[in-house]
Amino acid sequence: VVASVLHLEVESPTQAFVTQPITFKASYKNASESKLSGIVITFVGPAGFTLVSPQLEKLPNVEATWKLPDLEPSAEAMYDFTGQFNENTEPGSQEFHILAGLLDSSQPNLATPKIASQEERVITLQLAKSRLTLALSANDVSLKSAVDLGDEIRYDMAYANEGDAPLTDLVFTLKLDSRYVDWASIVNDGTVELRESTGVVRWTKEKAPQMNADERRSRH
Repeated sequence: VVASVLHLEVESPTQAFVTQPITFKASYKNASESKLSGIVITFVGPAGFTLVSPQLEKLPNVEATWKLPDLEPSAEAMYDFTGQFNENTEPGSQEFHILAGLLDSSQPNLATPKIASQEERVITLQLAKSRLTLALSANDVSLKSAVDLGDEIRYDMAYANEGDAPLTDLVFTLKLDSRYVDWASIVNDGTVELRESTGVVRWTKEKAPQMNADERRSRH
């Protein structure tokens, strides 16, 4: 058994939603006392996952493999891989394989380069589908109803998580026409963000806390 001279570590989320961009942070380190050249990395995702083309030189005739910059002894570098699942992908456990290797410098002219594998990381994440529904009314009637200047308007927002996973860090934004709003009259309990210059009322995650699957909440 020959010890690897190229170490690989990968950071990634443990859960993601369909169509949500997912980033894998791959860091690689030269564990030898010599400069390493011909470093390559292979990224293989499951069916339904599309990887955004990395800004790296693609290795010819080798699937999903790219060249990485040389590393001096003990040097370390990082590269991010980002992609997403298409909307037809079924939720569940998804597996990714990321492998670091070195090109065989003794046979540089081969049509299909030979790669000496160094380290592989297998990443498993849970894929879920999210569905957040939202209803907004004013003074308990449709938003298309008319009001007179000077009338008080009470907005009622109801939202529900109808997906199959918890939703965290929810943020809701209401856009108003600042020309017709008396901003001083807006009731603010301290966690609503009021942006008069842009006509925006924003509820932060303190107002919209984590919701478990099928849990329904409302906010006035």
